[in-house]
Amino acid sequence: MAERREIEERLEAADRVPRPASLDAAQARRLSASVARAHQKNQLERSKHPDDPSKFLESEMALHAEVRALQDLASAPELLGEVVAAGGAEAALAVVGHPNGDVSIAALEFLDEALQAEADAGAEAEAEAEMGQGRGGDRGTTATRPLAEATVRLGGCEAVVARLWELDQTGDEDDAEGCQRALSICEQMVSAPPPGVDATARLVASGLAEFVLRRLQPSRASSSSSSSSSSSSAAAAATGPAGSASDVATTAVRHQAAEVLALLLQQSPAVRLSLPSLRLRTSTPADAHSAGTGGRSEPAPVSGPDDVRVDGVELLVRAAGVYRLAQRDPATAAEKECCEAVFQALSRAAAPAIPLAADSAPGDEELAIRAALTRAEAPELLVLVAQRTGLFARHCAVGALAALAGSWPGAALVALRNGVLGAVMPVIMGRAASATRLAAGRDAAAVELAAALQITHAVVKALDSGSVTASDAAAGDSNEPSPRDRLRVVAKLLERDGEKIARIVDLLRETRAKVAEAARRVRAAGPQGVEAASLGGDVEAAVDLARMNAGLEDQLRCEALVARLCDLDARVRARLLARMAALRMPGAQVATALEEATLVLGEHPAAMSRLAVLMRGFDNGPKSA
Repeated sequence: MAERREIEERLEAADRVPRPASLDAAQARRLSASVARAHQKNQLERSKHPDDPSKFLESEMALHAEVRALQDLASAPELLGEVVAAGGAEAALAVVGHPNGDVSIAALEFLDEALQAEADAGAEAEAEAEMGQGRGGDRGTTATRPLAEATVRLGGCEAVVARLWELDQTGDEDDAEGCQRALSICEQMVSAPPPGVDATARLVASGLAEFVLRRLQPSRASSSSSSSSSSSSAAAAATGPAGSASDVATTAVRHQAAEVLALLLQQSPAVRLSLPSLRLRTSTPADAHSAGTGGRSEPAPVSGPDDVRVDGVELLVRAAGVYRLAQRDPATAAEKECCEAVFQALSRAAAPAIPLAADSAPGDEELAIRAALTRAEAPELLVLVAQRTGLFARHCAVGALAALAGSWPGAALVALRNGVLGAVMPVIMGRAASATRLAAGRDAAAVELAAALQITHAVVKALDSGSVTASDAAAGDSNEPSPRDRLRVVAKLLERDGEKIARIVDLLRETRAKVAEAARRVRAAGPQGVEAASLGGDVEAAVDLARMNAGLEDQLRCEALVARLCDLDARVRARLLARMAALRMPGAQVATALEEATLVLGEHPAAMSRLAVLMRGFDNGPKSA
């Protein structure tokens, strides 16, 4: 024990050694070779004296110093090609698996910072070339990422994920830092993979999705009070030891794990479709100890005899379930970012990155996702959190609920039957708690309003006869919408003298005016305008961009919702037409907008065309209803 303390103290002292002021290619090659030699020497001494740390103390100190020196190259991305050629990347990846946590984390730190610097340099060069600011024309197109490519080619994805499993569940601050570094490397590989290699597939095959899902699980104390009633014993066994909810480092790792999971679900449809049946190990590195490894076990395989099949969707819903309790609402900025990331991951699990065509039937894997979300009671949970006025988590839940309700009609019907309109109508009316908006950020109100409109549209759309397909019903989805469901919606819209209907029409008018004004300003500026100039003088392209920035998507949501409401009930339609007449909104203009919404949002053409005819006739009809 004394020897290990001495090692740690000397490693900390080595961190304070001053760094060289400048670097060149020769120095990069020398540093790379030094790391490889130091690692080889340390491994040899460790194998000779596995039970006597004093015998390999000096070589371990030397290795740590060489890796720390290599970190200086992270600030010189132009030299990373020399590092790869000299074997520095291979040596750093080998050190990632080193039994000494400080040495391993130093290697992770180098890789994390160097990969980020390399990606930033490449992106900057490409941007300069595109803008015509770079010299040598092809600078952006020929920019390579030698370190990223070498990391994937040399098994770096597998090594980093294996190290994640070793560092997990310890509660140690150093291990938390190592987890953050490793997760950052994984995030870079998924968000900006090197060309010609499938880094995401390698990370997933190494067990990254399983790791982040496990890391997101709440402590046993909180999960016992907030987990859904349908939780399985296998999932509970896979949760692992409880962590400290107040630990800042633990919160940071959980936040990064949620972001990585959300990114995986966005970038890899295979990860999303595999969620209902994940192989998750129940044993942890803390359960085993290997001689001469400093208390850490050797990397375990991704699957093995101790693994169980668990429902990853249920694990994700459980991670979000802790926020149903007011006392679990995030307070610090880090906790709020973590909360947002968890609900974002749930949103991406609920809806495919590329929506299914309106006339296409979901496949078996998609039906399995829907069935898993239903079993885990995801719609019920999200509605419950969305009803928690004043909580930060409410804002996050509304966004996730929009993705879930919009993904298939059955989810929208379940949400309706659990009171979702009571949760989103205050948002549409502008009566949501201001504290939630301020906590969530300046744009939170606009984002929440768009989500509320999307949820309402999905609910009304789900009332169409035949919206729930036979395949959905076979997978355990809800039955056809009932007359009671329709009455729920109509009653909510007509209460208080139809103020909600009037508000929806007002929002339609406001968003349309903003979009039209943005287009008018760009056209008035002409080809010499700033927006047009940035697009090579293409005024119409600049107009399209300005309309999108001004809220075209919000306008189309309002158009589609108004169209659906017109077809919902005669009393609702009468109030809609009366409000349009009061605002002097031309029916032909509304009809044209409805046709645009049909093309963009994929609404049913027959229903939308009927409404377009109705709106065109409105100009010649009475101005009151």
